[in-house]
Amino acid sequence: MSAFTKTIRLPVFAAVLAGPLAGCASPECQSTHYEWDAGRRPLSAAVEDVGQRTGCAVKVDQHLLAGKTSTEIHGNYRALQAMRHVLRGSGLKVSRTETGLAIVARHPQESGDVTHEDED
Repeated sequence: MSAFTKTIRLPVFAAVLAGPLAGCASPECQSTHYEWDAGRRPLSAAVEDVGQRTGCAVKVDQHLLAGKTSTEIHGNYRALQAMRHVLRGSGLKVSRTETGLAIVARHPQESGDVTHEDED
């Protein structure tokens, strides 16, 4: 197991396990729109909320979220759009993965992680 995988927040991971067996591989995870209405809050709480509400697994090194605040989110967004919205201004980016979403530093050399951001 890689160090990146070990850093998944247990509550987000547990929410995925409690959801449908298809998880984020199902079309619902990426295609369903959700209504969002939340103010600024710790970024870790916002990331966890997106993962729990959508059922998408979220891979993230918790150190990247520490001390950061999310932006407000109001409106109707899919999981990837919502995550991009709450990460705005944080120096982090989100990408789709086969099993859900992955959050990494915008500048991979800072974290050692490399992903390719999908367009929505």
